[in-house]
Amino acid sequence: MGRSPSYGFHDRYVNNRILECLSRPQYDASCGLTSLTCVVNFLWSQKLGIITQEQLARELGFQARSSGVEEPGNDIILKWFRKFRAKNGLRGSEDIYLDRSSFPPINSTNYENMYADIKSMVRSKNTILIHHTDYHYNIICGYFDAAEKPMEAYMENTPVKRWLLLAEQLDISDEGKEENPIDAIRLGDLKRAVKDKAYGVLRFSNKGEKLDWVPRHA
Repeated sequence: MGRSPSYGFHDRYVNNRILECLSRPQYDASCGLTSLTCVVNFLWSQKLGIITQEQLARELGFQARSSGVEEPGNDIILKWFRKFRAKNGLRGSEDIYLDRSSFPPINSTNYENMYADIKSMVRSKNTILIHHTDYHYNIICGYFDAAEKPMEAYMENTPVKRWLLLAEQLDISDEGKEENPIDAIRLGDLKRAVKDKAYGVLRFSNKGEKLDWVPRHA
């Protein structure tokens, strides 16, 4: 599942600034709000200071414990972001970067370009991605390529498997299982995961506003 025969260097990266911004743990059923809290802190913490999920919820007109609506959906998350920007006079943009209609065929040139774009955005100081599948939102915080065969672990130009790394704010699952701070999804599996029209990858940007990073725990 998710196998890619593409050849390339075993590229690996985690954006620690995203992890610094992660608001963990979340309230019950508030993953959309909590993911958006990470987004606004990543983009504007220097200008606004740290925004908690409780503060963000109040600005949006509801309580963090309720998230305003049940299962808000991508359009509502984008609407919340626009409302927050408007209230604070912030430049920026938001859109659905990837969904079932825009996902390119696996192993096509467009698929390779998509992965290159995702890696570039993960490294960016001005753009951040929310991943939404399986009734849950979290943040794409990195990527990880690995060889398919043990003897090729340190070889370049060999077939690789690819994962997107996900910063996870959910502390305890509905089944009572403790969740790790970083999860992962195979890149090829993402196409199947977004096959439902409600799912996708959301993109948020501060449109190049001045960004001087202030660590959460400074």
